[in-house]
Formats: sequence, C-alpha cells, structure tokens
Amino acid sequence: MTTLQEQKKICKLTKLLTSRTELRIKDLKLASKIDAEETAKEKKAELFEENECRLDKLHKAAQLVAQAQEEIDCALRGTDLVCGFEAYGRYGIDQLLGNGNPYDKSVYSLMDAIQAKQDDLYCNQTGEWK
Repeated sequence: MTTLQEQKKICKLTKLLTSRTELRIKDLKLASKIDAEETAKEKKAELFEENECRLDKLHKAAQLVAQAQEEIDCALRGTDLVCGFEAYGRYGIDQLLGNGNPYDKSVYSLMDAIQAKQDDLYCNQTGEWK
C-alpha cells in the first residue's frame, strides 16, 4: 500500500508528464502547420515559375506568328492570291494575334489570363505569396 505522500508524488509526476506531453503535442502541431505553410509556398513558387515559362513561350510564339504573317504577306504581295488569302486564310493569323474578332482568344489574351493567375499567387507590392 502506498502512503499519502507517495500518492501526492505520483499525482505531481502524472501532472508533469501530462503537461509535457501536451506541450509536445502543441509543438508537433505547430511544426506540422509550419511545414504545411512552407509546402504551400513551395508549390506556389513552382507554379509561378511554370507560369513564367508559359508566358515566355507564348510571347515567343506571338513573335513567330507575327513574323510568319510578315513572310506570308511578303510572299503573296503582287500575286492574285492576296485577296483570297486575306478573305479566308488570314483570319487564323489575325485571331492568334488578337486582330480578329474581339471575342476570340488570342495569344495575348492567353498571356493576360496567365498573368492574372500570377497576380493571384504573388503580391508584387509586399513581395509575399498570397
């Protein structure tokens, strides 16, 4: 049989262990939360870099389409094919460059959409991830 003094010691030790365990659980939860936040920031940074790459590729594509348009115009200039091409074939190029129907998606409207996603990820004013 345990004495009253031993029971008090056991009770104090139990409280101390419980308190330490609770603190450790809080530390683990905090560490887990920090890890989750860092992982989210890393994912946002990766997506941001991927979008930057997409923007670069689309910008280069727009330049290539504009260059192709100039080459085609130059090649057809002075021929009887110009009217037919301008009436039917040029629409696709105009559409890509945003010179066609304003409701069509152009390379530039795609770039604007990606840039909007970039703005949703990162705040340039504060320099922090949203």
